Amino acid sequence: MPIREIPLSRKGIDLSKVFDCICKGAIPDTVYDIVLTDNIQSIRDVWMQDPPESKLMGLEFLSVMDSHAPKDTRTVYGLVSKEGLVLARFCLQILEFDAEERLKLQDHSGHIHSYLDQVALASRQFLARYVKMRVIVMGSMLAAGPFGICFHPSVQKLEKEKLISHLTKFFFESKQIDASLFILKDLPAAQRLAGICLHKYPSYYEFTVQPNMLMVLDPDWKNLDDYKSALHSKYRIKVNKVLRTGSVLKFHTLSEEEIHHLRADVYALYQEVAVAAGFNMVELDEGYFCALKNQLKQNFDLVLVRREDKIVAFYTVIMDGSVMHAHFLGYSREENKAHEIYHNILLRLVEEGIRRSAKEINFARTALEIKSSVGAVPEELYSYIAHKSKWVNKLLPHILEFLKPRTEWTPRSPFK
Repeated sequence: MPIREIPLSRKGIDLSKVFDCICKGAIPDTVYDIVLTDNIQSIRDVWMQDPPESKLMGLEFLSVMDSHAPKDTRTVYGLVSKEGLVLARFCLQILEFDAEERLKLQDHSGHIHSYLDQVALASRQFLARYVKMRVIVMGSMLAAGPFGICFHPSVQKLEKEKLISHLTKFFFESKQIDASLFILKDLPAAQRLAGICLHKYPSYYEFTVQPNMLMVLDPDWKNLDDYKSALHSKYRIKVNKVLRTGSVLKFHTLSEEEIHHLRADVYALYQEVAVAAGFNMVELDEGYFCALKNQLKQNFDLVLVRREDKIVAFYTVIMDGSVMHAHFLGYSREENKAHEIYHNILLRLVEEGIRRSAKEINFARTALEIKSSVGAVPEELYSYIAHKSKWVNKLLPHILEFLKPRTEWTPRSPFK
């Protein structure tokens, strides 16, 4: 289908319903021009003139966002230029956010909450009932890290902050997108843009959630035995016990055809874990993993875990240069208790990272303490949020603090 060019000044067009469109124009009251499209192939030549450092901002991964976006999510891509030079390339995920639906408060631990805990949970449920809006996320909802915007090397920090501010204002005033909330997601400390919090409108708040868990691999490690030798005795004993408990588990890396054939089983395991996670911004499409394998080839693997003939778990990895991302996983919670499946998966990921000569494993968020016990360390990632209503914006810090999950954990130091 040919691309239809739509002037940004034209009103009454719902971008989420326009297929294969490009919108071009000047950002009002600035020196910048903008291009928006919902098809990454439309701007592939410009996007790849200076290939992004991460595969999670590359054409192959973003093509999967076009074909298998998470439920109720639309992906839009953009370019910002000045005098013909592309200063920024960005990826937006636009979602219809219903906090009551997304806030999963089931407790699978068997722990009986105190009366005050029950009051807090009920309060969060009550508040979530009223949090429904269209949200723009500049970043990936499917990975922890700065996968939302790439700047030209010439762009200094002050201009980056200015660009983000202009873009947010543009999105809030756009009838085509009609969003109420903007989030710039997951910047590491070295890339923080705290200066945008000084703007009067849009007015941003910087916040963090659970830290990202990263593990640096010793280049001298050649196998899992080398890793175990680097552990303190009590952690080495624990690892050996976990491996013995999981000795009945069989791991098999699936081909694309096998992923397609077993997609329903894999998706059921993913949902079993996702429902118990506490808070989920997005829900994966069932064909997501098969599409990833098709696009990323040898840089993506889905490993199935069986006990005898029963499928009990799976995990996925994305190779991103020297970084191995532990992507989505799923497992039977009942089988996990008996065979320590999750802990065994973490150790398999360490072994896989060593085999692939990765420098670092990105374990992402959740299950912080057990990831710490195998050698991962926390990395704070900073996000920025703004609401187009000034009075609602004043309440955002309190709403964020009230809604975000609480996790208490003890960092571990497993290495000698």
